[in-house]
Amino acid sequence: NIVLNSITKRSEVIKALNKAGYAYQDLGDLDVFENLESTLETISKIFLISFIVLVASIVILTMGKLVSESRREIGIFRAIGMRKKDILIMFISQSLLYVFIGYGIGLLLGIGLNFIASTAVSSWFSSFIDKTVSQSFNVVNSVDNSIFCNINTIAILIYTTLLFIISLIVSIIPSMSASKISPVEAIKDE
Repeated sequence: NIVLNSITKRSEVIKALNKAGYAYQDLGDLDVFENLESTLETISKIFLISFIVLVASIVILTMGKLVSESRREIGIFRAIGMRKKDILIMFISQSLLYVFIGYGIGLLLGIGLNFIASTAVSSWFSSFIDKTVSQSFNVVNSVDNSIFCNINTIAILIYTTLLFIISLIVSIIPSMSASKISPVEAIKDE
């Protein structure tokens, strides 16, 4: 065992140990938590990219299917005088309505599941801190259990804005194809 009388000598002792042939790495509490924070940021970025890809895919697939199944109706609308712009607006509005309904249901489920899961995560985290981190790194601060139940409203607003912007942009693609359907071809194909 090595006992230091002063914290200022800590780095000198580590250098001396490594110079003597020992492979000693000093991880202070701050280093551990910086690594943990970096890992969580990486995971957050992966979730963000996955979210964008998932939203775009779902909107394109859903709206593409809706357009292909609505060819006859689109043809009738065009035959009775609906302009291409009106068809475009109708499908974009419909897409945003579906996204809004799904968003509302998802938000309510997410908040509900967050409250349910927060108890389990809180007890696991407290156990993890007590059994591992506090024994290894002398972390004595306890973690308030309410942080696991906290709803990040800024993140929700950012994801909401991102969701609707992506949905709007991506819904334009199938809506443009819907607006270009000829009334004669649509009715004839059926």
